[in-house]
Amino acid sequence: MTAVSVEKSYLSRVQDWLSSSSVGSAAFNERFVELLRQPDKHKTRVLYTNAGLQSQVRTPSDLVACSAKDQNSGREAICVIENISPSFIEELGSAWDLDPEFFIGHAKNPNPEELWAWYHPGEYDMREYRHLDGVFEYHGVRGQKSFDSLPNYFPRHCFEKAPYPVQSNTRISYYRVHRGLYLFLVDPPLDIMLKPLGLHPRDRTTLRLIYAMNRGGILLPQLFSQAKYSLFDSLEATFQHGWHFGLFFDGDEGAFPDQPLLYTLSSSLWESNLKYLTDDIHRISFEEVRNPSLKINNALHARRENLAFMKTILTETIKWVPSKAVKYFDEHIYYVNKALRGKSVTPIENHHLVLEQTVELDRLLMETFQLLMSSISVRDSQLSIEQSQRATRLTQLAFIYVPLSFVTGIFGMNVQQINATGLSIWVCFVTLAIIIALTAGIFWALHSRRNKRNEPGRLASV
Repeated sequence: MTAVSVEKSYLSRVQDWLSSSSVGSAAFNERFVELLRQPDKHKTRVLYTNAGLQSQVRTPSDLVACSAKDQNSGREAICVIENISPSFIEELGSAWDLDPEFFIGHAKNPNPEELWAWYHPGEYDMREYRHLDGVFEYHGVRGQKSFDSLPNYFPRHCFEKAPYPVQSNTRISYYRVHRGLYLFLVDPPLDIMLKPLGLHPRDRTTLRLIYAMNRGGILLPQLFSQAKYSLFDSLEATFQHGWHFGLFFDGDEGAFPDQPLLYTLSSSLWESNLKYLTDDIHRISFEEVRNPSLKINNALHARRENLAFMKTILTETIKWVPSKAVKYFDEHIYYVNKALRGKSVTPIENHHLVLEQTVELDRLLMETFQLLMSSISVRDSQLSIEQSQRATRLTQLAFIYVPLSFVTGIFGMNVQQINATGLSIWVCFVTLAIIIALTAGIFWALHSRRNKRNEPGRLASV
């Protein structure tokens, strides 16, 4: 009798790893296994891009097929998955032979008191995968009755503790599957973000990760073009630029180090926000200001607040950049040979350029404010002229109807031709002619007097 070996599923391998490992509590291991057994119930979004060309991917099989095709043709690709489901874990883990600890590490949820623990970076190593912890702060959201991490498969903390705003933690995990493929896992936006109070910086959600030299860590900005913070959308905007592929894939075999990755994301996101504000302010300055209104004034104030927010955070980011990250980029093979690189500055240097361009854009904004005020003054002058013209027309009408009203008020219906009593109707006409002549004389006298008053001013101006 021949024994038939049955290959275990990938999820079974994950469960076996949890059973044999001392990493993690028994409660976490049990809860994680239970999550893997549940059917797919939440939406999973997938981005697959190879040097700026995105592919439509809906199922794990589609993703595996696209990756195999690019690997055979030697193309490099990056895959971003939001809210990864058990079916994706099963098929990708099996097809790409991923370490089970990668998914287990992504599912872990640090204690709230550990979220702001001081970061002590060591030497950048050659690990295949990494996990980055961050904290969202939902500014302007107060007094919520309950918080949860829906629709995320893996639970996260979401809480409010005075005097701080509502907070939730998130984990970004990334894996260099092979030399030409990166896999990123991110959490979806929480349900709490479905009730935004506004898009002003004071109300906008912020994300901080404790991987800088200051206590608050580095801030990854929300895309100004988006109504709510989505890490998936942020990574999609970042990986639209083809030069990132050279930066990520030209280096060593291991995954990109955590600090350089975050400063690359920060540089790209601030650059995207600067472009968005530049286009927006140019549209207002060169188009909408032609028809000035209070609505435009309010829009300019909102953009000014956005620019002030950018200058503050960019200055903070530049001030607390780790020297190790600067050294890493300076020695990176992508930047060593300046003749071959497609981008002339490193991501950290690019923060300085974005800050300079932000200051320049702020000057244009202030000029637009002045132009708006000038446009409003011109519009008000035009309105005054139009009102004066209307008053002139009313005066001309009064020249006709006032004498008629005066005569009618005196004689009324008491004329012989109407009720056989009173004076003849010709008396009315004669009286009307006299009053019209008297009115015309008064108008002419007033007009001549006004012209004489204006004549010295005209001569002086000549």
